[in-house]
Amino acid sequence: VLVLLALGSYQSLYAFLTQFSGQHTRLAGTFHSKNQFAGLLAMIVPLSLALVVGLSRRKTVRSNFRSTYGTAYWLSTSTFAQQALVAAAAILMGLAVLFSLSRAGLFAMFAGVIAFGCYLLSRVGLRRYALVIFLIISIVFASAAMIGMHMVFKGVQDAASLQALSWRGRFDLAQSALQLIRDFSLTGTGLGTTPLAFSRYQSLVEG
Repeated sequence: VLVLLALGSYQSLYAFLTQFSGQHTRLAGTFHSKNQFAGLLAMIVPLSLALVVGLSRRKTVRSNFRSTYGTAYWLSTSTFAQQALVAAAAILMGLAVLFSLSRAGLFAMFAGVIAFGCYLLSRVGLRRYALVIFLIISIVFASAAMIGMHMVFKGVQDAASLQALSWRGRFDLAQSALQLIRDFSLTGTGLGTTPLAFSRYQSLVEG
């Protein structure tokens, strides 16, 4: 989980830095496609939230939290610092998924977060942690509103416009990807050559 968390944080930071510097026109990290980028982060965000809850469940933390020092003692522990760092990474990755404008990535991320939240609510001893998840998601949306939520709304609206790829176009892209996998299933296309190789197979330009 820590390796995935580090990978997702790096991809998010790299994506934001390259976009704000004008090198890239959309958030995609080191990936050729924004959907691949958002798909990776959509899997890591729920894991990072689970890690925040897992750190809270440590026996030492629970015993110290209930000590005479109470919340003040807990806020001074290294465990709280770890939780804050993981939560910050989850917020960063959530923002990256939002501003990647990948509708599939957005759906996958929120589906994972909602499923995890429902699991917490279904367990009596874990229900209070659902509030932590809600707080993190609220911070993501508040930060997105400050940066420019209109970009996200525009991406969602494009789903119903002629600018978005049709379902037939997406199916065509999937067929091209499968053909590429069949031809290079054992050796791969080579380090850093996937964008070039895929461009020879795809019949449509991704929107």
